[in-house]
Amino acid sequence: MKERRALQEEEEDGDVPLLNEHNFVYALGRNPNTVDCESLGPEPRPGMGVQAESCMPTDLQIAIPEDYQAGKKVEVRGPHGCMEVDLPAGVEPGRTIMYRLKASAEFRIEVPPSARPGAAVSFQRGDGAKISVA
Repeated sequence: MKERRALQEEEEDGDVPLLNEHNFVYALGRNPNTVDCESLGPEPRPGMGVQAESCMPTDLQIAIPEDYQAGKKVEVRGPHGCMEVDLPAGVEPGRTIMYRLKASAEFRIEVPPSARPGAAVSFQRGDGAKISVA
């Protein structure tokens, strides 16, 4: 599918359509924990950048500390070591919960009526990054 011009970067926050003609792609806002990246290959060379660990969405079993206070971060062991997480409202100290570790959505994409199975939707963000979803 051919690329379409994106709206200006200042319009990317909120539920704003990125495709001017048909409004099939909507920016949901930037997550401060999400960064642009690219593969360094199997053997990164000096000066290519820093390798960061990532994982597919996964569930973590978290034992809520007895002294937990709502709104406080909790340290948990994740796939690549310890990290702090914000727990959902209503969790109770002493209980165990399943916590879904996943990236936040950056876009909401509607399937165009003319789309065929296996077709890609491609567009360009206001900052110039090209996105393609198949």
